[in-house]
Amino acid sequence: MTEEHSRLFAPFITPPAEWKNAEDYEFLTFILHAKTDNCLSCGATMHYGDVYRAFGHKNAPPHDSFRRLVPVNFPLPHKVPVVHFSLPPRDVPLCPHCLHSTREGQVTYLVSDEKAWQKALAEARAVQHNLRKTGGETASRPKLSPDDIPG
Repeated sequence: MTEEHSRLFAPFITPPAEWKNAEDYEFLTFILHAKTDNCLSCGATMHYGDVYRAFGHKNAPPHDSFRRLVPVNFPLPHKVPVVHFSLPPRDVPLCPHCLHSTREGQVTYLVSDEKAWQKALAEARAVQHNLRKTGGETASRPKLSPDDIPG
């Protein structure tokens, strides 16, 4: 990344302040994880990707794989370099296209956006915390899935 890019993107290439030992990390690059899903129900192929800011530990040896990725939620200018990783295609049992076209009337939407999803997860965690507190569950931390969301 050029010095001009570094100056323009300083707020975006600084490690998140909430990281423990954030000062020990430095910005490496932007990364695109290109993904392909093949639907087993309708045969459709979906291509999409996630963009991340990659940070490495300053004291890590060269070519060390100790990296931390932070999702990017802002548009990147065309001249900013991006490392492209094409991840292996994966088979999925159902895709958004066949969900809406073949299962009309059978779909229930619990959450519609990221904010609603985070709120639902927080509510599910609060319920589980209260159960553990009152002895309704063991002290081990359960993994959450969409099925755990109340409502």
